[in-house]
Amino acid sequence: MRKKKKKKFSRSYNIRGIFLIELLIVLAVMIVLAFATYISVYPQIIKAQDAKTKVNLNSVKIAFADYYDDYSCFPTELPACGTDLRVNNKIYIKNFPCKDNDMPFTYETNNTTCPNWYKITTNLKNTQDQSIDVVHCRKGCGPECQFNYGVSDNIRLNYGCPLIYPTPSIIPSVTTVPSPTGPVLLFACSPSGKCIRYSYPELSECPKIYVEDINCMNECQDRDNRCKNEKGKRPADQ
Repeated sequence: MRKKKKKKFSRSYNIRGIFLIELLIVLAVMIVLAFATYISVYPQIIKAQDAKTKVNLNSVKIAFADYYDDYSCFPTELPACGTDLRVNNKIYIKNFPCKDNDMPFTYETNNTTCPNWYKITTNLKNTQDQSIDVVHCRKGCGPECQFNYGVSDNIRLNYGCPLIYPTPSIIPSVTTVPSPTGPVLLFACSPSGKCIRYSYPELSECPKIYVEDINCMNECQDRDNRCKNEKGKRPADQ
């Protein structure tokens, strides 16, 4: 009788051991699949968040230009997150945007009474975004050069920070010296797949911006590289 009990205990122990191993294998497979999904989806989430940031800041820039036309000054401070930028009965922008964590953007002006310039800076999560080079923030922007993106109306975002200038996506055969004061020509892939010049690619939520490249690196055949609309095109092309 004792021997039979011993065999029964051993068989039960083996079954539990096999079940535990199978459970661990299933969990390991689930973890691998979850990690693979995260790796493939996360970059797209980051791009979407950065696109929203760029669109929001460009909307603020347009609203501030309208404000300046009315008062010959820029706002002395940013409105609280989610509130309206309103003066009397005129609303310049509704639901003032903020960062993803509901914190305000960094705002700089030259005085607190009637600013004649401003800088709004923040960080894009995708540090490979070409928009960082477009605004000359690759080496930093902001009060302590801690940000990589922003908007301004009439002053360099990277004033006081190390200078860096964008290079063409296709290097020409003849070596040229970029002019710090010359306009930067921006190109992007239109929804129809053409490489055209954009004045405000952020308005069109363009995933890639090509600096001084009239061919867009021949990447416009890929739909993932195309802008969502043509709102940000150069006025002469509209």
